[in-house]
Amino acid sequence: MVVTRFSVHHFRSPEVVLGETIRVCRPKGQVLVADLVSPADEELAARFNELERLSDGTHSKALSPSGLEKLVADAGVSVMGCHSVYGEEDLDA
Repeated sequence: MVVTRFSVHHFRSPEVVLGETIRVCRPKGQVLVADLVSPADEELAARFNELERLSDGTHSKALSPSGLEKLVADAGVSVMGCHSVYGEEDLDA
């Protein structure tokens, strides 16, 4: 298994990095992609990514859940499953 965890949103060309991740995986191996996701709404996604860049200058773009699934499918591998974890942050702290 080859794992990329919380890294895709840092890449300007995530399709290239995912392609290399798949290339180095052994035949019949598995690739696990875990990352931040943005809202599906384009306006909210733009604001989300803007705020993430203010917090972390290395942030490029978080994809929506469907965008991340499309990235994987376009790389020529099948999505075996998708799991989301939602978290909240206390902004008053």
